[in-house]
Amino acid sequence: MGVKTPSHVLAQLAQDDSEVSILASVVSNPYTPGIALERLYERYHSLVAEHPNTSKNILEKLATNPQWGIREGVAKNYNAPISVLEKLAKDTHEGVRVAVVGNSNTPQDAIATLNTDPDNGVRCAIVSRRYRDAEYCLKPPITNWFSKYPLVLRTKAKTMALYIRVPALFTDSWMNDDKPLLPLNIHQFQKISVEQLEEDVKSQDNLVRVSVAINPNTPIHLLEQLAIDEDDYVRRAVGTNFNASVNILEKLGLDSNSDVREVVAYHPHTSVPTLTNLAEDRGWHIRKAVASNPNTPTSVLNKLAEDATAEVKYAMFDNVKRFIDNSEFVSIFQKLVEDISIYSHFRGVIASHPNAPKNILERLAKGEYRESVAANHNTPIHVLLHLTRDFHNSIDREAIANLWLQLTINPDISSNDLEKIIEINDLKLKIAIARHPNTPTNLLERFANHSSRSIRIVISKHPNISIQSLKQLLQDKDVYVRKTALATYFQNFYNNQNTPDNILQQWQVVQNSKASPKALVGLATSPWLLIREAVASHPQASTKLLHQLALDNCSEVRFQVAQNPNTPANILRQLSQDKSDRVKIAIAQNPNTPVNILEQLACNYQWDTDIHQAAVKNLIQHRSSKVGKILESYMSLDEPYFTRFVVFLHPLAPSSLLTKNHRSLSWQERYAIAQNPNTPTAIRQQLTQDSNCVVRAAAKANL
Repeated sequence: MGVKTPSHVLAQLAQDDSEVSILASVVSNPYTPGIALERLYERYHSLVAEHPNTSKNILEKLATNPQWGIREGVAKNYNAPISVLEKLAKDTHEGVRVAVVGNSNTPQDAIATLNTDPDNGVRCAIVSRRYRDAEYCLKPPITNWFSKYPLVLRTKAKTMALYIRVPALFTDSWMNDDKPLLPLNIHQFQKISVEQLEEDVKSQDNLVRVSVAINPNTPIHLLEQLAIDEDDYVRRAVGTNFNASVNILEKLGLDSNSDVREVVAYHPHTSVPTLTNLAEDRGWHIRKAVASNPNTPTSVLNKLAEDATAEVKYAMFDNVKRFIDNSEFVSIFQKLVEDISIYSHFRGVIASHPNAPKNILERLAKGEYRESVAANHNTPIHVLLHLTRDFHNSIDREAIANLWLQLTINPDISSNDLEKIIEINDLKLKIAIARHPNTPTNLLERFANHSSRSIRIVISKHPNISIQSLKQLLQDKDVYVRKTALATYFQNFYNNQNTPDNILQQWQVVQNSKASPKALVGLATSPWLLIREAVASHPQASTKLLHQLALDNCSEVRFQVAQNPNTPANILRQLSQDKSDRVKIAIAQNPNTPVNILEQLACNYQWDTDIHQAAVKNLIQHRSSKVGKILESYMSLDEPYFTRFVVFLHPLAPSSLLTKNHRSLSWQERYAIAQNPNTPTAIRQQLTQDSNCVVRAAAKANL
């Protein structure tokens, strides 16, 4: 049930003992009132023990339950009385005591009794609580550098580690150290005066001095004192302090303890000379820290790129990969790419990086990361051309897709590269080349004969296309290509009166709806297909002119004659015998086509052809008597019942056909017959008794 169920409804549901699942849901709902919980607590001890609305009286009873899990639930409950928490702090089970420590209502006196608890989990829970309750506020705020290194607190037995996000005290090498450590106190989490810090510096307890060393409020002069402390951990703590000065870090960089030198190598204030010295350290952890430091100079990183330890190279790569497009770092990446002694992760990352240097990508194009190189937008064209011939289909596809993208977004691709790309057998690439501003005239001329309509349309708009190619496109078999080429003619040669055969002037004449028939006669023999098409479709074209154009050698002109609503019947009859199906479709669609020609076209072609369907539609508009027979012929087709359904529903379906099929096994067909206005009344009367209610209703509605 939902958590928003009203409390009074929940209280009522708690009275129903018949449904166990409902009762469990009631107890689990945070809005269940205490009175309902009192009734159910004996059945659902665990759920009631942790419920926020459980009364103190019930919690006191549950605190004595023999099952420790139930007592633990009480210890976690914020409603638990102080007396109950104090009693549970002495519980025999460590899980209950940990829960008591975690309860914010537990008094400090009870917590204090657990400081020396024999269980590690309880003691660590106390440390965690102190951190949670501390009012310590770092000044300045923790930096990104600090946040990368968790402080690990370990017990002598080293059975548990508590991670807290504060400046790093112990590094990778310490984790392998066998020296036992007591848990740190929370000195570094508290607001402490300078006077107290000066006093703590003199403490004999090394953990107190460590706390001072790590405190960001500790003055520089105290850090300088602690930097020469005899205890290694104290000096290491100084090296983690963000406020440690360059001088302090320089001294610690010469420390005899390798762990101290390691934290110095990580520190963001460590000077370049110190980092340079530490890069020569014999400890690989220290060299790794130098490689990770963002202040390490390029010259040092170059040397570390040849380090014998792989971890150093990994750290260095993570540090510098953001500079992959910086020429100063190219030599570093080159070394990592060619280093076969390490894991190839570097090569994969560089191959995929959008700013990877082109010479490195060319090197990687011969290896296992060819697919990443093929997909990289920074890969040179000649490398992509090589990858399109790769024996792996996935690499070939990536390279072609990348070339297409380059053609789309890069206007500076040379004509030489375009001539190489055009040899790839990919339609999308060819269309992109046809659109590219640098495509030379000779390539556009090759495209003028291409089988793809899309390519011919695109090049007809190209500013570099020659007059010869445009003339060819003006005679193209596709009307849209011809019109696009003409538009380019207008754009480029409108003011040029010497355009070939004055096509622009001719086009202006045929576009005038009031052009004289005499002017049209002169254009009917124009060498330009577009002009003759326009004349054939012109409203002012005379019958004699239409007869002349009906004999044109080009089917596109004859198609326009067949479409012209002014074309007389005798010319339409003549064109109905045309060898072009497109012309016949236009005849079948023309409203002036005689009925006998439409019937002939409908009978001569199969029912699923465009010619047949166009002719039947036209016959229906003429309300021809032959339509019924044509519809009846559909019944013999081996087609799905939907075709029969449409026939029975059609208003021109013959009555005899409807009568013959009114007992069809398909109720949809009987329904269509009941709806048809040509269905005889006697048949419709029979359908009012049909077994299907839909058929009966349709028959009654049409009586």
